Amino acid sequence: MTMRTLPNIGVDELVTRYELEFTQREVVKILGKQLVGKQLFANGINGGGWDGGPGKKNYNYYKEVDQDEALISMEGTTQANSKSMRELATVKVPAITQSWTIQWRDLETAKSEGFDLLSFHAIAAARKIAEAEDMMMVTGEHTGFECYGVEGLATATTINTVAGGAWPANAIDNVLAAAAALQTDGFHDLPVLVAGSVLIKCIKDEKNAASDFSMLRYLLDNDIISGVVESSHLRTAAGVEDTTALLVDPDPNYLYYVEGQAPKLTVKLDKHDDLFCMLRETIAPVIARPECICSITGLSCA
Repeated sequence: MTMRTLPNIGVDELVTRYELEFTQREVVKILGKQLVGKQLFANGINGGGWDGGPGKKNYNYYKEVDQDEALISMEGTTQANSKSMRELATVKVPAITQSWTIQWRDLETAKSEGFDLLSFHAIAAARKIAEAEDMMMVTGEHTGFECYGVEGLATATTINTVAGGAWPANAIDNVLAAAAALQTDGFHDLPVLVAGSVLIKCIKDEKNAASDFSMLRYLLDNDIISGVVESSHLRTAAGVEDTTALLVDPDPNYLYYVEGQAPKLTVKLDKHDDLFCMLRETIAPVIARPECICSITGLSCA
């Protein structure tokens, strides 16, 4: 009988370095396909990344505070006692982790049969990581989902809100009202519509009376919105689905994420010779100016 010592993954016969690197690439592919929230957030402020590292648990930033209105005069008069204060804010940067164990006999059998059991489970884990990350970015903490108070697009403090109604009948008027609210706060770029599949289908299937196109096509072709993001993770603060939609100006100065560690796959043998696997990332969305978001509330599809 030979004694097996705890091997160094990468040279051990169970998992080669090639298999580990291949699985890591497959994980990245899956995450890239499934992550919706990252379409609206830049990587670091203005896309400049973040060098906080995986150990940093908090990110400090300054929220933008609106100044007084500019004065027009012949003398160049300045505002009286106008102060522009910087508002310091902190967001926690949690770790999102999914772990699993592959029994050693299952791994041996899979390898003898030519089946990549490591990638099979890692891809499933990547989907769970993507679901948690998207929920945090799109909605943030809400009833039934805890993430250390991190705010997402739907739950950020001081976002704009407009009352909506039954779609598709009120869809265009509701979106126009939300766009007007963004413009009032100085956001004049074409916004992106974010909604769940029920509401998107509701306006995608219904034709606009003034054209032969769907209402969704009408919103896009008439430069009311620049694009559509369909998310199954949009909720109200109470955790209710399909009653709200968002109009978002994805300015990289105001919407970005900080990532201390990109999704990383770790594998090692445990004391039972089973393969312990873990997929982990540290990330948090930063909403530096919530006024770039407008929530359309009270929606339904009739």
